[in-house]
Amino acid sequence: MTDYYARLVQLTVEHEYFRSGVVETVRVRPATETQRALRAADLLVRRIGPVWLLGAEVDPVVPSPGADPEVHLRRPLPANVLRFGLVVASPVVPLVSTLDAWQPGATVYHLSNLTPSGAADAPYLTDPATGERLGPPVPLVAGPTWTYPLATPAAAVELTVADLFGSTIATLRRTFDEPVDGVALDLASIEGLTTGRYTIQDDTGGTATLYYAPGMEGEPLFAMVELYVSSLPFADPPEQVVGDYRFLDGERVLGAGPFRCAIPARTTYWQYVLEKKYADNGIPLDRVEVTGDLDFDRTALSASQATFESNDPAVWHEAPLRITLEDHRGRPLQQLPVPGPGTALRDREAGGQSAVQFIYL
Repeated sequence: MTDYYARLVQLTVEHEYFRSGVVETVRVRPATETQRALRAADLLVRRIGPVWLLGAEVDPVVPSPGADPEVHLRRPLPANVLRFGLVVASPVVPLVSTLDAWQPGATVYHLSNLTPSGAADAPYLTDPATGERLGPPVPLVAGPTWTYPLATPAAAVELTVADLFGSTIATLRRTFDEPVDGVALDLASIEGLTTGRYTIQDDTGGTATLYYAPGMEGEPLFAMVELYVSSLPFADPPEQVVGDYRFLDGERVLGAGPFRCAIPARTTYWQYVLEKKYADNGIPLDRVEVTGDLDFDRTALSASQATFESNDPAVWHEAPLRITLEDHRGRPLQQLPVPGPGTALRDREAGGQSAVQFIYL
């Protein structure tokens, strides 16, 4: 008997900063429920360079005489959604990315192949709540307990727990001897609460969103990725897994396009502070210019220091732009470094940030 294998899904993490255009230090960790489903269907998670693959053992099938051959899973997948934790195992990535709201271990981005609004951004996975390629991160809860914060202290509280699709999972009632400003919840004991994104609302109008990922403690999760076979087991029509986002139809492998997620490279103004090491070095700071692939203006000048800043913000990139310090005759004095992982950032009064580099002359 010949064994046949097919790619069920494929995932690459894009990043404009790196010359390769991708993040090569990514690890994928299946959620607890997904691990069981992968074992039951004999699916394999494999990494080939920067690409993560989910492979399946399949059988070739000809559905009817003259029809195109299909490939079907040899063992059915006992799950309607697969969930994976995405770990970016590189200290460089956060430093060269626009991820200021992400707190490793405390918040997590949420990505899926759902298209609730019918938007077509294939093959990019998006935040199912906002439709963005990278929406705001949500609080991450990996342990069994969590405290729901109350905006107004209360001695009696009713909490409603709803899933991503708005379906109520549980209604919880708690009473206390005196008003409290938070309610400790044993999430592991709530029936039907599995890995996923939830909204909890109290009866005074307060609300909180969290991503519950039991068993993921100790991992600096960047994102939780959800790959739905279909949305219909979770929500009313219309189907929210459409087009190239759909990778299975029953047991038939559809060969969907490779999925991608994108981490935005850091974008800042570029600032150079030229400082004289010696007053008599013969370099007049009022007669030098910073030129090259970006336009710069001199924004400050003193006898020992001159500051130049780019007119517009620019994306950081591992393949550097050419930035040159020139004298008043246009002769190059030196090539200037471009922003990178160790560059200091400074908030600008006019908005945005400047990547500040000191150049000693």
